[in-house]
Amino acid sequence: MSFEVMSEELCVRQLHSDKEVIGRLGDILQGELRPSSECRSALSVAMKVTTALNFYACGSFQASHVQNHPERCIHQVTNAIFWRAPDSIHFDMSPAEVRGRAVRVHRIAGFPEVLGVIAGFHIQLKAANAQPVSYMNTQGFHSLNIVTICDAQMRILAVNTEHKGSAADAFVLENSSLAQFMNKCHQRSGWLLAGRGYPLKTWLMVP
Repeated sequence: MSFEVMSEELCVRQLHSDKEVIGRLGDILQGELRPSSECRSALSVAMKVTTALNFYACGSFQASHVQNHPERCIHQVTNAIFWRAPDSIHFDMSPAEVRGRAVRVHRIAGFPEVLGVIAGFHIQLKAANAQPVSYMNTQGFHSLNIVTICDAQMRILAVNTEHKGSAADAFVLENSSLAQFMNKCHQRSGWLLAGRGYPLKTWLMVP
């Protein structure tokens, strides 16, 4: 069943996003996901996106709406998102963009001159064959430690996916290209916000 025929409630519950957002994603990935043949059994873009999002949400092939080889859909959509990501994920420091982000955060939280908010989370993995202990996080499961920066509109501005689950949040941030940029950026007019797992810096506040 494609997201197009789901109710809004079912779409959010099962795919963790609303129909409008999923539709926009399908439009963006249209070129990469369009069926290469006129075969009646070829899956539509909407069906491929639904299958992948369903897997991202539950982590299982069992709940897939595609009976034959759902992993093919998932790989195809994942690769398409990966190649398209740089078009949408970028930490824009132009004066107009910086002012706009700061104003939107201030309206919500009353905190001035915020360039973005740092959030870290773990993506669970199956135990790796090589160095499995290095993937074990403090919560007791194997993962990658992901650090993202978002704005008040919930847009992802930057993401770091390079570190294993055993790495501390502060270590992940300190060894990212973003930290290098912020340390060298003398024209910044504001700071990032983060939680307790991160150290205070001239460009990083921990309220």
